[in-house]
Amino acid sequence: MGVCTQGAAVGACGCLWEMFGLLWDAANPFAVAVLFFAMCSRHSEKQRRAMIRTASFIAFSMLLVFAFFGQPIIAVLETGMPSLRVACGVLLAIIGLGMLRSDDPPDSKKDPETFTFDRFRPNWSIMPLAVPLMAGPDSLTAAMNCRAAGCDGCLCISIIGSIALLVIGMALLLLAAAYLVRFCGKTLPKLFFRIAGLVILSIALQMMLVGFTGIEPFSSIIGS
Repeated sequence: MGVCTQGAAVGACGCLWEMFGLLWDAANPFAVAVLFFAMCSRHSEKQRRAMIRTASFIAFSMLLVFAFFGQPIIAVLETGMPSLRVACGVLLAIIGLGMLRSDDPPDSKKDPETFTFDRFRPNWSIMPLAVPLMAGPDSLTAAMNCRAAGCDGCLCISIIGSIALLVIGMALLLLAAAYLVRFCGKTLPKLFFRIAGLVILSIALQMMLVGFTGIEPFSSIIGS
């Protein structure tokens, strides 16, 4: 009765790949990997791996929660995705400005594996890596749209599977980016870090602008 038939299983598999493609396009994992490469080029390899593990778990949890409970959460909080976009944009802008104004870090080459997170090498795993880069407003909206397609058991499995595939794919790209950092040398990390700050600031401004277009009275002002 509650078990998927063979036809339903085939349909669920097709639905899984369709949802995965939707989530992949919304999350833009390649852009996230490039930003991670630039942001964390001054961290040790151990720190980068730790950030990837934590960010992947948080992103998976956020996407899963929003896929099944996003609409009730938004209704209870009396907010919307435009407001979430603006909030994420503000947080990204603060981080981007901080990266642009950051001082040069002390030399950690003497003991790179035990060098702890500090103000020169902050822990980016939660903000901005997990939220809003890996699980941003676009990917959260895509997850909610996947859930809106139905609520049967096979569809729920497809949603969970597509989110898991997305996070695994992003984690593999982040690991590849972390591996490439070792070939940067000593000078390039400083340049990459500043460039990442500038790119994050531009993403933040764009995110805020898109968010304001969905909020009254800003939408009428921007539209005009």
